[in-house]
Amino acid sequence: MVSSYSTHTRSTNFPGPQFGCLDAIPVVGKTYIIRRHNSTAALCIRNEKLVWAKSHIWDLRSPPPNLTTWLVVEFRNWLGFFNESTGMYLGYNDDILLPVNKFNSNAYFGTRHGEYGGYALQAKGRKKSTMEVLINAPSAGGRLELTAHRGSFIKFVSVRRQI
Repeated sequence: MVSSYSTHTRSTNFPGPQFGCLDAIPVVGKTYIIRRHNSTAALCIRNEKLVWAKSHIWDLRSPPPNLTTWLVVEFRNWLGFFNESTGMYLGYNDDILLPVNKFNSNAYFGTRHGEYGGYALQAKGRKKSTMEVLINAPSAGGRLELTAHRGSFIKFVSVRRQI
């Protein structure tokens, strides 16, 4: 099993917490934009596929409808990421990340803090091994895959929850 969440937060280079701008470890019940570390690209769902979209600092106050926000849920110390607008979870099938309809074992994640900021998403792999999420280069479509090696780092940027 991968490590469960904690309450560690770390300031980013954004202009301050008044915008909810923390590079934070995900906390159950909070909503985040998932961004590539050192990038403005945010993970979104379009036509039931994961894509990277440009995000801006002003999106943190009130994310536009085209920018996906993720509500953190938990089951048995595993984190899940739920998109309320699509009703889908971040999940995986074999070694590819994709949106899924149910929060079950193919949608369980943990996190590992990076020494230079950001977090690696970890998932339960085959034979109970821990896998990490790898983000391919933008020229390869930025596809997300699971790897047995060191993964890519992302940021969880806290946003105000839309009611």
